Amino acid sequence: MVFTLPSELRGICLQNKRLLYNLLFKCGWQIIEAFSKDPKQKLEAALGMISVLHTWTQTLEYYPHIHCIVLAGGIGADGKWKTTKSGGKFLFHVDALAQTFRGKFMELLVSHYKSGDLHLSGKLAPLQDSGAFWELKRSLYQKQWVVYAKDPFGNPATVLEYLDRYTHRIAISNYRLQAMDHQNVTFCYLDRKANAKRTLTLSGEQFLGRFLLHVLPKGYCKIRHYGIFASRVKTAQLQKARSSLGVEQKEKVCYTVRDVIYITTGVDIHLCRACKGLLVTIEETPRPRGSPQLPKAC
Repeated sequence: MVFTLPSELRGICLQNKRLLYNLLFKCGWQIIEAFSKDPKQKLEAALGMISVLHTWTQTLEYYPHIHCIVLAGGIGADGKWKTTKSGGKFLFHVDALAQTFRGKFMELLVSHYKSGDLHLSGKLAPLQDSGAFWELKRSLYQKQWVVYAKDPFGNPATVLEYLDRYTHRIAISNYRLQAMDHQNVTFCYLDRKANAKRTLTLSGEQFLGRFLLHVLPKGYCKIRHYGIFASRVKTAQLQKARSSLGVEQKEKVCYTVRDVIYITTGVDIHLCRACKGLLVTIEETPRPRGSPQLPKAC
């Protein structure tokens, strides 16, 4: 699932990144959890969700949203795995999710506005007037918010592929950069409407400006786990799920740096490149802690 904030809130989001990103995560999970426990949805089970924050489009414009992997079933009150009547192929109605998402997010946003928590300056300064803010609120309630849902993954490999694409990605990767000179930067992007690959050229200032829109607040956690994936309960809850589904509990494999480099490159870093003999550790240099020190002025 994908939960997206409407364009009218992007300016407020830019000036209140940490607060509104937290609301986005919070609302996404609260809605999924509420629907999973609602008797009308005919599931009534503890679900799990992994959420990843993204803030960009293919052209680096600001577009805050969260990608969510949601379990297509959950653990019932009896400790057994439970799915919907569709057998996990259909979870919840996206229209109902979108309406609930809009109501929940706006409720929390208005609460923070009344508490004076929102930073509103520059072009947003007029919103400090309550009349202007209530007009914005009215327009947002009249707009259809977007919650996107797609079919469940077919197998574990597709789940890993999705995680690989979305969890540790930044706004733009090096392979998309096509050309650069002292004035402009050219990069490629996917035009999703036309389903075609195109290129865009921006001045250096424009490119850096767009890229910096996506720098997260210091120390911000952009990947979060909820429900039976939450750190404090996942060991017991995932064991219940595996037992109920008849899935074998595999022993966790821990790889060293040497193992990872050998698996990915075929190079054994403990062997001499010249004679292929085993390298012997003579001395270890303590790893420096903290940021590098700036050189002292002459």
